[in-house]
Amino acid sequence: MVPLPLFRDKLTLVGALASSDPNRPLDGNMLMAWLRRESVSVRGWVILNGCLAAVNIVLFAASHVLNCRAPGRSCLCCISARR
Repeated sequence: MVPLPLFRDKLTLVGALASSDPNRPLDGNMLMAWLRRESVSVRGWVILNGCLAAVNIVLFAASHVLNCRAPGRSCLCCISARR
């Protein structure tokens, strides 16, 4: 965390405010254990959001293809390709 002084200072401040004893130094092992616990619970959300993003891309591409092929409708990329 040496190259992140603002993050380090804010983490120290929040830790001091949340601690029952603000004069006690921050325990790095407790912080690392908390980060490991949180990373497991976040992993599922990251996977879910990745899947939803992939579905969104597929639906966007399908919409584009179907819109270009519809009679009487065309998109800008198809108009410029026809000229």
